[in-house]
Amino acid sequence: MISLVPIDQQATEASVALSFVRNCRPKVIRPIVLWAEKEIVIPSGPFEDYPYLADRLPYARLLLSEIGNWRKHVITGPSQAGKSLNAFVLVVLYHVFELQLDVIIGIPDLNM
Repeated sequence: MISLVPIDQQATEASVALSFVRNCRPKVIRPIVLWAEKEIVIPSGPFEDYPYLADRLPYARLLLSEIGNWRKHVITGPSQAGKSLNAFVLVVLYHVFELQLDVIIGIPDLNM
């Protein structure tokens, strides 16, 4: 095919077209467990700077896979069992960054 457009402009047009086609595809939403294992790095503790693995805690994979199936959640357990990370932080971050939803968080304190 003969084109009267300069070569550098052809490359630009091709990259714009390719970018457009890529952006037309629907976003693949990963399950929360896969998202957490791919995106989350533990910030402190014995596994500092290691990626999050749901298999480190016996209940984590099951909990995260069930989180989206229920309207309300009540999570109880002993201290230092990973409740805050698995049932609060990961869920909020998943909804903000993977699902790209608006999230409002209310945290009660003793003055309420």
